[in-house]
Amino acid sequence: MDIDALEAVRRPEWQRLEELLAKRRISGAEADEMAALYRFVAADLSRIKQENADVDTVRYISNLVQRARGQMTRRRGHPMATVSRFVTAELPAALYLARWWIIAAYAFSIAVACAFGFYWYNNEDLLLSLAPESALRAYANDDFVNYYSENPAALFGTQVWTNNALLAVVSAVTGITGVVPIYILYGNSTMLGQTAAIVSYFGSPGLFFSYILPHGLLELSAIYVATGAGLRMFWSLLAPGRRTRMEAMGREGRALLTIGIGLILILLVSGIEEAYLTPSSLPVWLKITIGASTTILLWIYILVLGKRAADADAGHTGIGSEAVSGYYQPVS
Repeated sequence: MDIDALEAVRRPEWQRLEELLAKRRISGAEADEMAALYRFVAADLSRIKQENADVDTVRYISNLVQRARGQMTRRRGHPMATVSRFVTAELPAALYLARWWIIAAYAFSIAVACAFGFYWYNNEDLLLSLAPESALRAYANDDFVNYYSENPAALFGTQVWTNNALLAVVSAVTGITGVVPIYILYGNSTMLGQTAAIVSYFGSPGLFFSYILPHGLLELSAIYVATGAGLRMFWSLLAPGRRTRMEAMGREGRALLTIGIGLILILLVSGIEEAYLTPSSLPVWLKITIGASTTILLWIYILVLGKRAADADAGHTGIGSEAVSGYYQPVS
């Protein structure tokens, strides 16, 4: 296709669309004209995106198409429709596409925590090198338990939510390095294993799991989601596929933002569980069942709703539509 010939023929239509967009108010006839021009210009953009076109021309037409689409749809969409699309399509699709990285984070963390937990549990001298036996027993039987109820539930829940959100943000944002989130996950997992060993050895394994599982299943899942999403962005830098590295990172960056918003809600639920469910007087089996149920629901959301949103027919990727995320410039 001759790009110069196309530009010479279509330039008047592009300019006319720009004139209509510059008006504060348009008539009904002009609105119809804008809709028709939008379809023509969008088709032109689709054609030249496949060619090695002039960058300025592509940017100019992309801007026209985005402005026209926004002008024609801004009064038609209801805010709740955007929220619904995010919750039922974009977020689950983004999580589904990152599922293998999330599962890898799960496997790595559990393996490290179990290895360190068993090693410390079976080495009494190593445990006693941390503190006197009396202090360790006091921690296992008193401090560990009181941690969840020594502050007002609302304040404690807010602190937990804030701290976990910060950890999740750091894990996700530093994912591009490929090293930092793994280091954070490793440190968190070794600390979990060490705590499990101390409480299990000087208290009981049942005590540890009765206070960790009600909230920890969902809380740790959120950290694994953040780590997996961050590492997926790192992989897009190493293996962008048929896209340029900047394009691949841009798309994964928007998907990461989508997941980040979802993590706020996930961590809110886990914070409520840690502040209200874990220290409650409910039977241990019921508390663990509630905590496990919320985690199972998260994975149903990822694997069932996410697969449906990301399949070929729906085509959601977690980055939004082109009207929101923008168009990519063609490269040679």
